[in-house]
Amino acid sequence: MFKLYLLIRVLLFPLIRYVLPLFSKTLRDRIEFEQKNLVHLPAIKKAEYGFEVSSEGELEQVKVLINHLLENKKTIELIFCSPSVERQCELILKNYPSQVRLYRYPLLCFNPFSSQFNPLKWISCDVLLLCRYDFFQELIFSGRKKTSFYLLAANLDTYLSKNLLVQKYLMSCYKSFHKIIASTETSKQVLHEHLAIASDCIEVYDFRINQIMKRLNEANVTFKKVFKENIELVNFIKSLKHDKKIIMGSFWNHEVDLFATPLVNQDINVFIYPHKLDQKNILELTKLLEQRDIYTLTISDSLSSLELKESLENSKTIEKMKVWIINYKGVLCESYSLFQSAYVGGGFGESIHSVLEPYVAGNTIACGPKTFRSTEYSYIKYQEPEAIKKFHQMDVILENILDDKYRVQANLKSDFDTKQDELFKFLGI
Repeated sequence: MFKLYLLIRVLLFPLIRYVLPLFSKTLRDRIEFEQKNLVHLPAIKKAEYGFEVSSEGELEQVKVLINHLLENKKTIELIFCSPSVERQCELILKNYPSQVRLYRYPLLCFNPFSSQFNPLKWISCDVLLLCRYDFFQELIFSGRKKTSFYLLAANLDTYLSKNLLVQKYLMSCYKSFHKIIASTETSKQVLHEHLAIASDCIEVYDFRINQIMKRLNEANVTFKKVFKENIELVNFIKSLKHDKKIIMGSFWNHEVDLFATPLVNQDINVFIYPHKLDQKNILELTKLLEQRDIYTLTISDSLSSLELKESLENSKTIEKMKVWIINYKGVLCESYSLFQSAYVGGGFGESIHSVLEPYVAGNTIACGPKTFRSTEYSYIKYQEPEAIKKFHQMDVILENILDDKYRVQANLKSDFDTKQDELFKFLGI
């Protein structure tokens, strides 16, 4: 079967590599991205461990393992598929230049006869770890021949709803791994009961929790670094009562209907961290809120400390809802630690964004109905059902989440420190 796959790739190569890009800038950009493999040659010829990721979220899933290995002087092969994660991968290489081999996955430039564009010719590790569901044929074929072949963050919550042909292919892939770490208990159950994978080869864990905890522990340092002279904003948020403030993370402009509620006439502070931080999006959001006669302030690095102070003082005289648009990048995770109630955006679009960050920070969470792609939602629902609530109507969310008296019970740190050590042993790392 794999030989047939290679034959098809050889036959399609001229079309994919040279013809189709003539009609698509997206494809040309992708080829330019992949061709960096020709100039960014690794300093080491062989690595002990290999990781493949396709997104920033997947890198976050495996970063704990990568850091653990690098800090213990091990060598790794880091293969990434998306330009969105390129900067972070290059930073790892920069910090450990003599321990890291870095490659971009050749989706369009794949050539079975090329030493730079055929992963089978440059994957050198003895232990290969994949993340989530990037089951490229070259990786599966290579992994089956490795000493150890592991899958991290496996998500099979929707496996049984797929058609039989897809299920059959996925089953062959899952059965290729020596050990699997599943994202949810449901995924473990499917792996064991429906795919007949031995239960002692499966564990349930989410490595992102440790990354989130690390960021939360360093929150004050991050606040000072990001907010700089506007650090007074953090002190102001801390001074507000928890039942009078809420954070809205990864907020989309179409979610402005959340403010179609009588609560706009009450003295409540809503802090919006938009998903998109470009000027056009911020101006559009501001306009949409002002059209609803909602007092709105935008906080960014263009605001002086004096102007911020005046805004904070003026807000105390306004006895209705105040919406603060926080136009700062890289501080959302840390900001959840300042609240007990959070709304996470995206659920009224394609899918909710990270709900694990506010959960670990101790927030009761509200979100929209699109949760089917989120293993984080499934994880929280299994661990602590009352900590997260799904709504189908925007206009009832604010009132429900602020009136919710439930407080998150999870004490994750000690449990996950112990569990992480156990998982390292499980993987032999």
